[in-house]
Amino acid sequence: MNSSILVCDDIQYNKQEDFFTLGKIINSIEVPTLPYVHIFKVFIKLNYMHEFEDIDVKLVLTDNENQLISISNPIVAHNSRPEGYVPGISMFLTMTGIVCKKGNIHLHLVVNNEKINSYPIKLNIKE
Repeated sequence: MNSSILVCDDIQYNKQEDFFTLGKIINSIEVPTLPYVHIFKVFIKLNYMHEFEDIDVKLVLTDNENQLISISNPIVAHNSRPEGYVPGISMFLTMTGIVCKKGNIHLHLVVNNEKINSYPIKLNIKE
């Protein structure tokens, strides 16, 4: 299975036409103070998955010392592509985390309890 993840400032899904619109891609965030509650919007694309298998998908957020910040609720997902397409799914999750330290934080994509991808985000404090 291949995976891609992007953190964006906005993600919209058009159900009628079956497509996603992604806003600005986030590589860093600036917060006014610490600790700070931040909402992360994450686009997830999984390809080459087993056609008829259900998978558990969740996000795990850690700080630069690998300390746990937050875990999303797991979602059961399965191939959503029509016949003739490479089996996979596109989805987005929103999760909230309380960030307490500046530096890099890491958003990990976990499928069936295995970390398969990570996305670093630089955390800065407004001065």
